[in-house]
Amino acid sequence: MVSTVDAVVPEQQESFSPNERRLLVAVLFIVGAIPILMAVIALLDGWRVAGDNAIIGLHVKGLLRGELPLIGLPSTGENLGSGVESNHPGPFALYVFAPFVAVFGGPVGLALGAAAINSTAWVLSVLAAFRRGGLVLAAATTLGLCLLGRSLGPAFLADPLSSNLGAFPTIAFVMLVWAVLAGNRDLLVWCLVAGTFTVQAHLTYVAGGVGLTAVLVGTLLYQQRKAPLGFTRRDLTISGVVTGVLWLPVVVDQLFGSHNISALIKTATSGESVGNGAGFAFGRLLFAVGVPPIWVQRITGLDFLRKLDTVTTVSAVAILVLLLVVCLMPIRGRLVDPAMRYFVLVLGAFLAASLYSAIKLPEAGTVKASNLRWMWTGSMLVWLGAVGGAVRNTLIVRGTRIIRAIPIAVLALGLLTVSVEAVVRDPRDLSVRPMIDELDAVAADTPVGTYRIIYNGNAALLTVGPAFAFALAERGSIVYVDAGPFTRAYGDSAGFNGQKIDGTFYLSTGDEPMVPSGFEVKLLSEYPEKVGSDKYVNVALAFGEGK
Repeated sequence: MVSTVDAVVPEQQESFSPNERRLLVAVLFIVGAIPILMAVIALLDGWRVAGDNAIIGLHVKGLLRGELPLIGLPSTGENLGSGVESNHPGPFALYVFAPFVAVFGGPVGLALGAAAINSTAWVLSVLAAFRRGGLVLAAATTLGLCLLGRSLGPAFLADPLSSNLGAFPTIAFVMLVWAVLAGNRDLLVWCLVAGTFTVQAHLTYVAGGVGLTAVLVGTLLYQQRKAPLGFTRRDLTISGVVTGVLWLPVVVDQLFGSHNISALIKTATSGESVGNGAGFAFGRLLFAVGVPPIWVQRITGLDFLRKLDTVTTVSAVAILVLLLVVCLMPIRGRLVDPAMRYFVLVLGAFLAASLYSAIKLPEAGTVKASNLRWMWTGSMLVWLGAVGGAVRNTLIVRGTRIIRAIPIAVLALGLLTVSVEAVVRDPRDLSVRPMIDELDAVAADTPVGTYRIIYNGNAALLTVGPAFAFALAERGSIVYVDAGPFTRAYGDSAGFNGQKIDGTFYLSTGDEPMVPSGFEVKLLSEYPEKVGSDKYVNVALAFGEGK
């Protein structure tokens, strides 16, 4: 007979033996080390900061000079139909990067900062799984994270790009919301930290993060009506203080600054949907979950938008049904693990919110993989609940305890092999690396000062220009940019408005890059558009004295 309280909040998991806890610590150490290892390998392989990553680095440099950001980097939310300019919700990631960049310098600090974020998310995900499902569920989660990391590419684990940074914290948020609702109240503060990062990182993750937050708050209020929640005063105090500090910049901006939250609300609610509607969204869910699931595939280009086939559709429905059966079907008159009801609730809220965001996306031809990152994370979580839950329930019914250690023992040995197997090189930056080295050499020969950079050409604006600006800032120079509407990406203080400068750089790209009259040519070079391509981008960098 299950009591009323137990029906609302499942009992805590059985006590774990010292051996199980020691094994967990070892696995958490390995799990946490993998993203860091990927960052080190990427740096040794010659990873360079270019494009959006260089702009992120410039924002971090500004933060270290005392320009404290209140909101995230500019977004393209106005393209969703509202026409309202907005930024990503919060600056959490920039503050995380700051100490790494201060200690290790730009490129190393950005890579290690991104790896530290993903490392923390992996550890929290596995820890929450262990607290709710013991070693078997921790093993399944570990394997899922490794395969997902392999699918996205190991360079993803060390990529500071904001559209990528929220993926693994989202998984941690899902797992932690589930754990807190199911009885592990001491994980509340980590749940709120993961949730804050998820929501602030990028517009891509806002819908899922807000949906999870609503379920967390709503379910706790429901549980409070049935019985005391069981939070300690210490848990509540720490959680309140931490959450208040993390959201303080966003609140200050909303009250006294750009009112970014209001702009985001208009972005989400104004204008007509220009997407393909619910059919497109549900089709992407079935594609992501069906065999083979997207989180174990290597997806290139726009393959994530390819049409459904019969096998994918049928297998996706089968997995979703298995998830419901494993989590909700009574066995011997009661649930094998009552907490699995909360897993379905939490995961369902995340997927529903993500589907809504997919309905609002632009037409399929302009959708990027980062806009649909929930396809990877949601698919992995569906399989984790269905297959991992089925295995765990089977072991519990049989009463077998010693077999629980087998998956962890196997995974502990195969963990690094699974992750390191993939090539670490990031194809986005690979072709441009020699050019960045040449621009870096020019920056090294430039005296520290205050400079203006004028861009001409798409590659100058989006790729090599930010890399050169970051190279100058890395050596202590102050940089102002003249990039037209794109200047907004650099922040309010980075635009050139007649400030006193020591000179102007003119960076031009194209078939015949321009060099203005009176400017001294510092660099004439070229680089392939893509790895192995026979089409090259020509680059000219010139310097002129004066205002």
